[in-house]
Amino acid sequence: MRKVAIIVGSGALDLGGEFDFAADPCGTETVYGQASSVPLLARRGDVFVYTLSRHGDGHRLAPHQVNYRANVALLADLGVSEVISIN
Repeated sequence: MRKVAIIVGSGALDLGGEFDFAADPCGTETVYGQASSVPLLARRGDVFVYTLSRHGDGHRLAPHQVNYRANVALLADLGVSEVISIN
């Protein structure tokens, strides 16, 4: 299975009717500390698509508080091979 991720800003959590996302029970702890949020997971054909909210739920993290390393480590731990980051 191919796994991709989209790191989104707080205004882009809804990617339209193409996907039906649900919270992934993986948690958010990494070797670099806490990731910004629990990733949401959807499946499109044979591709798993994760979304990760860069600033956390409710935009609770200011830009200087985002643990970018933890976010990328979490996605790597999930086996994600490609990341798209939008703002």
